Amino acid sequence: MKCRYILFMVLLGFCLIACENRSINENQLHKLARSGEVRSPYVDDENPPMYTENDAIILGAQRNNPYEIDNMRTAYGMLSHILGNFIVGAEEPEVNTIYYRVLPSDTSELAVLLADTTIQYFDYPLDYEIEQWGSYYHDPTVADTNFTWLYAVVPVTYSLPDLPSLEILQECYIPNEPTGEYSATYDTIPDWKNGYAMLEYVAYRESGNVDMFEEDDAANMENILLHSASWNEHLEPQGRRTRSFWTWLRDCIIGVHPEGTFTVENTYTHSEEGIKNAKVFIHNFVKIYCGPINNNGYYKSEMRFRTHVWYHIRFDNHHTRTSIYGGKKGLLGPYHRHVGWHSRYGYSCLLQFEDVGWRYATINNAVEQYFSYCQEYNILFPYDMRIWLKNGMEHWSGSTPLFHKRHSVLFYNAFTYVFLLPFIIRIPDMILFMSQNDHDYETLDIYSVIFHEMAHASHYEKVGNSYWENYVLHIIANLGYGNDSSGDFAGFCGIGEMWGNFAGSCFLYKYMGYTEPFIYLDSEGEWNSSLYSFDEPFPSFLPSEGWYHPGILAKIHEDADCSITDIYNALNADVTSLDALKTSLEWQGIDGGIIDSAYNAYEYWD
Repeated sequence: MKCRYILFMVLLGFCLIACENRSINENQLHKLARSGEVRSPYVDDENPPMYTENDAIILGAQRNNPYEIDNMRTAYGMLSHILGNFIVGAEEPEVNTIYYRVLPSDTSELAVLLADTTIQYFDYPLDYEIEQWGSYYHDPTVADTNFTWLYAVVPVTYSLPDLPSLEILQECYIPNEPTGEYSATYDTIPDWKNGYAMLEYVAYRESGNVDMFEEDDAANMENILLHSASWNEHLEPQGRRTRSFWTWLRDCIIGVHPEGTFTVENTYTHSEEGIKNAKVFIHNFVKIYCGPINNNGYYKSEMRFRTHVWYHIRFDNHHTRTSIYGGKKGLLGPYHRHVGWHSRYGYSCLLQFEDVGWRYATINNAVEQYFSYCQEYNILFPYDMRIWLKNGMEHWSGSTPLFHKRHSVLFYNAFTYVFLLPFIIRIPDMILFMSQNDHDYETLDIYSVIFHEMAHASHYEKVGNSYWENYVLHIIANLGYGNDSSGDFAGFCGIGEMWGNFAGSCFLYKYMGYTEPFIYLDSEGEWNSSLYSFDEPFPSFLPSEGWYHPGILAKIHEDADCSITDIYNALNADVTSLDALKTSLEWQGIDGGIIDSAYNAYEYWD
């Protein structure tokens, strides 16, 4: 495994703006916006940009950042004579935001950057056009085997990382418009009374970025400036309004809070459902909003925007605290689906099966569904999970070593060392192998894998680190589960896989709407699986799978009216054999004779 290559190719892909770099010669405050040139060429009100996980971001020309402090002060100087006419926004711009970049030289420096989870790093500059979206970017001036430049925006009061490569690119001013609970009254102030709005607009215009406004919006802003200038004897208006005062006042824009709904196609229910509790990024240059999406996929920005903006879905669940990684960014940041440059009023889209973000959104929703079952059955939910999605392998599969949650890296042998080296910086808890656009595996199959693997993680929450290290060691030593129950740690694996298969199938059938028993004896005394074996591509629960026979738990569950909660409660840290499991189940009130009957129905693997 080329571990260094893997690490260096893992890039932190986030999202931001880009537009065309051209200057405007009209510096007069009252010049009307040029007709036909203020419509942004980047707006697509229908479809998100299409790309794959292996596509790189292609940059275009550099833009002049309107929020850079000199641009903001220039705009303030042009407006200073009329700012007294506005209700808010008369303060002189002072640096309140720092835009910087840093190039980690090795994994130790990268670890310093990633340790601060309050900073969102981007792997491409924020003041460039984007000719083609992709899942990652690597600076062409940096060798492919090295880390790329990382870009970030922080408040001026923030302590910057103490690394020699750090460069402050720009000192910026972002107007201090109220957000959150403080914005309720402020939101009623139209832009024709709002000095912050005028300052932002003039900075955009004078920096050559007026095309980021809708044509009518730009014309309205010019009318506001004309009207305001006419109130002040020190500013001679140039040109005349062609519309009446009440007409243009009616059409005046107010900075709005973008809102919309992000959904994903469910190929099992043949419907679309909200991307539950993920996050949304909305931004233009260094003005960035990151906020929650709710359980129905709806979002609304607390920050006001007046230009078109970029929208991105970040698969970093704020409810279950589950982060999903993937693509060539690897484990350096939750995966983003860049959904395009759209109206400031908001954007909604559906991620269909063929979309690059479909698997990530479906995994996110499967974890949310599993959470609801944990609540119903009083099962511990594994918060703070890191899920890493990889392409490849003929059959979909998953593994839940829980490296991150255990806060320990296993270096028990050379195999373990080689396996873990690519993840030293940001190691995962769950690794999934699911190929994009594989029609043999769709929504239900993802739910099947997630329910099984998350059941393992809930088992860990109950038994702790030592148990799980032994479980992982058995799998490493056998390159899998092994063919029988031999080995010092086989009991850890056997009990773990019994529970994972049983609980995963219980939740899958519940999701599918089945209430019938999982197994039963037919007239000839043979185990019949017809109630839980489905036509392809639906997955099946095999009660005699492997040497550990998860059907043992299914039969106890059916014959003893033993609940899923009872079985989970019996999975204590000392339960590493069938004998220990029987003792623990009896403590839950389960009849020993029924347990023995279930054991006798299968090969007794102890």
